[in-house]
Amino acid sequence: LAIANIAQYAKQTFGEQINVSLFKSVDKFLDQAAQNPPEVVGLSVYYWNIAINQYLIKCLREMFGKNVIIILGGPTIDSDAQEQQRYLSTVFPGADALTLNEGEVSFSNIIEKILGNRETVFKDPIDGAIFLDGDRLVQGPPIGLTMDLSTMGSPYLSGLMDEFMNSDYHPLIQTSRFCPYTCAFCVSGKNRGKLRGYPIEQVEEELKYVSKRYVDRPHHTMYIVDENF
Repeated sequence: LAIANIAQYAKQTFGEQINVSLFKSVDKFLDQAAQNPPEVVGLSVYYWNIAINQYLIKCLREMFGKNVIIILGGPTIDSDAQEQQRYLSTVFPGADALTLNEGEVSFSNIIEKILGNRETVFKDPIDGAIFLDGDRLVQGPPIGLTMDLSTMGSPYLSGLMDEFMNSDYHPLIQTSRFCPYTCAFCVSGKNRGKLRGYPIEQVEEELKYVSKRYVDRPHHTMYIVDENF
């Protein structure tokens, strides 16, 4: 769902200028990439998939060298500058950039730079993105948790998620973003922002769409993935 939201926003922003594909399977992605080399790869990083992402980046560099731009985002990307430096230099030395917090706008900002001039993408700071210039960490102006969810279309209703709904994956629905509490045991507790909801009409349409697609699999569970519900 996280990468689908980023893909949805990018397609809304750039339309026919870009083609987007979503993958959950590493092997399937590498097979497709060999047939149709990607120009940009965005990876969602969680603590449990760090090794998988490291393996995937290694494969991509072996296959395409510097001809592919690799961008990392997700909840494991830390807001601490030292950690960001460590990620780009040590943990994921093959990656080109990080996006911090909500990734839709920052990822699209990078895509906009690529469409403008691929050779100078990482010459100047990019809003919401972090990258290395030699050993120097370049941090673009932070975007934070500011996404206007009323401008976010639905990756379900646009068909981006159809492939995954014809599988054993369980559907996820998000009705809002942010949590107003600052619990020390939770990653959300360090963030500052505003509690925002998706348009209720869109959420209702998503629920109807998903329920129809899963009508033959009543044993599946639909998860609400709001940070605080």
